[in-house]
Amino acid sequence: MDLIADLIAKIKNNINAKIPVLNVQANKLNTNLCDVMKKEGYIVDYKITEVDKKKFIDVTLNIKKNPIHGIKQVSKSSLRIYTDSKEIPKVWNGLGISIISTSKGVMTGKQAAIENLGGEVIAFVW
Repeated sequence: MDLIADLIAKIKNNINAKIPVLNVQANKLNTNLCDVMKKEGYIVDYKITEVDKKKFIDVTLNIKKNPIHGIKQVSKSSLRIYTDSKEIPKVWNGLGISIISTSKGVMTGKQAAIENLGGEVIAFVW
């Protein structure tokens, strides 16, 4: 099961249903994605909880002032999308962010361009 796709689908569904809290299975990449979205102000907060020796991420969305208008998974398990530092895609002419997995961790496209890093394009958020 693709855990990134599960996170993105649950974020979309909760935004459309105006439900502020969602719960997804935790792994390192999902935690890093939530960390980047929190730093950029797209989610309010997240915390890792453990139930029956399984870890979950509880994500709190800002529904009243909804900063996430759209989120899209770019690289999938069936088709990986990679980019170099000079060709990092812009999202909505710079109004959104691209989330990239680089050799120095998961970061936004702007940070990757500043550090001259390329990598796998995971998602677009606007």
